[in-house]
Amino acid sequence: MLLKPSQNQASSRPDEQAIVTALKDGAHNVLSLKKLVGYHLSPFALKSLEQAQIIGRASFTPTDVLHCLGILQKWNVEGALEGARILAEEYGAGIDDFAAQCLDHITRSLTLSALQSIASKQGLAYTVAEDPNFEFLFEPMFKPDHPERDFSVKIGLNYPIVAIGAPVESYLPAVGEILNTKVIIPEHSEVANAVGAAVGKVSERVTVIIKPGFKVHAPWGCETFMEIEDARMSALKKGQENALENAQEAGILNPEIIVNHDVSSCETSYGKVFLGEFFEIIASGYPQKVNP
Repeated sequence: MLLKPSQNQASSRPDEQAIVTALKDGAHNVLSLKKLVGYHLSPFALKSLEQAQIIGRASFTPTDVLHCLGILQKWNVEGALEGARILAEEYGAGIDDFAAQCLDHITRSLTLSALQSIASKQGLAYTVAEDPNFEFLFEPMFKPDHPERDFSVKIGLNYPIVAIGAPVESYLPAVGEILNTKVIIPEHSEVANAVGAAVGKVSERVTVIIKPGFKVHAPWGCETFMEIEDARMSALKKGQENALENAQEAGILNPEIIVNHDVSSCETSYGKVFLGEFFEIIASGYPQKVNP
């Protein structure tokens, strides 16, 4: 969405000007914005406009899904319905069907997360969601009554699930049914997750941009490479080292590394032209306890 008009639009890049112009008639999601802009939507242009607070992002959240389905009526129901309408149109679905599919996906993801926790607890270096063999068993477990299933799978978790955060009462009971276990929702659970986030997990971020000419722009300086692969390898390797170093200085124990990566290019009469590449390396985890 457009937060304020660009004061120096004439000095802005063409891709930034196109985004601002497209948003003047109202907010758009990324998919519709791509169509309005008419060419590749540059993540660098979006990030630059966001940093200048000219545009802002609004996300369609799980809570919005509950608003659309009438399960929850606590916050901006009208905004949730409008967000669902825009997204549903992109996927050729009605608002109710789109929201129901979203809730289905949320339940599925939470169930997979619970099973992943069990696998990790048992010391298995195994990613449940990425194993196609597990999918064979998970789908009959997730929807055992589906008419096209040849068989159903039932499992039982040997201990209850304790759910915290708002509004877990709308999500976790369905997960408990799939895993055949009790779901315990403590008093004041709606604020427990917020308190935990405030005092718990810490993240360190490093941003690296590769510009045309294979120039790597990073917190440690600027380097130029002859080949794009060399530039990528350097950006990723040094970016991870930098993020880990920052995380260790922040006292994070066993930081987890996440890499967000995006490439920007455009088609011309001469072929595809490289516009830039973006790396965001995140090292996150929990700080060690300091004894007074």
